[in-house]
Amino acid sequence: MKLSKQCFLITLLFFVFTLSSCVQTLPISNSLFNPNDEEAWVQDLVGKTSAEQSEIAAKVWSDSSKPLKLRDRATYILASRNNANTKVALSSLASQCAQSTDEYKKYMEETLFHDLNAVPDTDLAANLKLISPSSETYFPYNLIIFTAAKRGLLPNNQEILSKFKNQNYFKSPYITIEKTPTSNYVTAQNGSVAMLLPQSGPYSTFSRQIITGAKIAQKLLQEQGIQWNITFIDTQDPNWISYLEELPQECAVIGGPLQTNIYQTLYNSKLTSQKIFFTFLTRLPEHSMEGVDAWRFFTSPEDQITAVLNVAQKDLGIKSFGSFYQNNTYGKGMNTLFTNMAKERGLSVYSMAYSDKDVHELNSITQKFLDSRTPEKGKLPIAKRPIDAIFFPDVWKKMDMIISYMQYHGGHKKVMLGTSLWEQSLNNPANINSQTFALTLFPVSYDSKRESPYKEFFQGELNKQQSIGTNWIALGFDFVLMSSQLQIQKKEPNQEVNRKLSALKVDYIGAPFVYSAQGKLSRELIINQPARNGRTPFNKEAFLLYQKNGKALPNLDDETKTKQEQKEEQNALDALIQSILN
Repeated sequence: MKLSKQCFLITLLFFVFTLSSCVQTLPISNSLFNPNDEEAWVQDLVGKTSAEQSEIAAKVWSDSSKPLKLRDRATYILASRNNANTKVALSSLASQCAQSTDEYKKYMEETLFHDLNAVPDTDLAANLKLISPSSETYFPYNLIIFTAAKRGLLPNNQEILSKFKNQNYFKSPYITIEKTPTSNYVTAQNGSVAMLLPQSGPYSTFSRQIITGAKIAQKLLQEQGIQWNITFIDTQDPNWISYLEELPQECAVIGGPLQTNIYQTLYNSKLTSQKIFFTFLTRLPEHSMEGVDAWRFFTSPEDQITAVLNVAQKDLGIKSFGSFYQNNTYGKGMNTLFTNMAKERGLSVYSMAYSDKDVHELNSITQKFLDSRTPEKGKLPIAKRPIDAIFFPDVWKKMDMIISYMQYHGGHKKVMLGTSLWEQSLNNPANINSQTFALTLFPVSYDSKRESPYKEFFQGELNKQQSIGTNWIALGFDFVLMSSQLQIQKKEPNQEVNRKLSALKVDYIGAPFVYSAQGKLSRELIINQPARNGRTPFNKEAFLLYQKNGKALPNLDDETKTKQEQKEEQNALDALIQSILN
């Protein structure tokens, strides 16, 4: 027994020596690692326990007949998991690093960092005990301490992270104290998707933005060593169905379509049974079942109402609502949905409709809605209707007039709630009176100030194009990111797709997409406020303080866009809104 242990130790030491002398022959990656034969081996470890992964890695590591690159890759698995060989594996990496170029050190840091991100806290905590005070500042030991501090496993986490921030310990720019992506890069593979988007006509402006976001995500994946091919099919092309049918079997996931009539064509042609479609629709047509016939990758009316009810009820303590809606298909539908969802929560709703013909009568209509009365001559009206927030399922362009009337008739302290229709218009500077909308809230699917591990990369790519982010660009980016994590290479049963979707953990740049076990989507939308230069994030503390003393406005911001961008998006937006309202 002792002899076999000695032989194994000699083999390990010989391997350490071999690696140290051959460092420069190992693969060098500019960013993270290259997905190759070694990564296919790593992929096979997915789903196994830490102990099982360590056992497999140990066999590869000590087998001199295995390729050197594969044995080197096993080193990182052993160094990151807690096992009998961790100490020797860490020593091996330390020895390699000491003799490596700065470029190769980046590869080493990034590979171990993303392996560490996939281990349980218990392994990380156990590995901390292997680190001596003299080695704390050196790779790979410093990376274990850094990862543990980011997870809050140390008694002085913030102190440690501040130390790492102030001192340049790592060669890789990807290792920062910012939020770590939950994506496990070591399990990613190459793959492909297609996207069905109209490249001409009124929807083409949105398509171009979606494509922009998709290409940014593709570049991000490339920098992570993942080749993710995207085929864009123009649904305005007469032959678009033929192009779709010619896609290879492994291109099984399709983003789009963006229009209901195109989806109808897919469904009638039974193409939805051949590929996995993630439609950019608010809901599927009545004859289709979400999670069975197709899936959605877009915000729904329910998402919007859930968001505004959550912020009003949970953050602001509001229990009584009003709904002031236009008497058209969209307005009536949203009012009914809002009323039903509010009542399910035990909240009260008073509703009133108006029509386009009533625009010149809004003064008297809003007065009636609020049951506004003037106590005496020279005094401001007082709203008698017992409601604390008002829901407006209508386009943004009417809001200045409607909300101003509401405020005049005693509603100046009431919270005004909008829908995601406003997001499109408020992507651009609105040149509004911030005080008018100081108590106005609405849901959005993209907020440039929302924290994300990819925020800096995303914004950097947009800066190169002299552009700023929109919900459409974020949609394209997030779809490609999601599809790369989903890892579907052929048409799979609906139940399996739903299982994978419900287990996904993706660091979206926009509002998160959450799938149920049945494949139904819900989005956790972000709350914004109208601001002079478009919109700004909801700040609960500032909002409540303004409600209390009416002094510092909570909705100030400074983002701008060019007039040309505003004009193009407004023209496209008018077409989109018209289709929604009809």
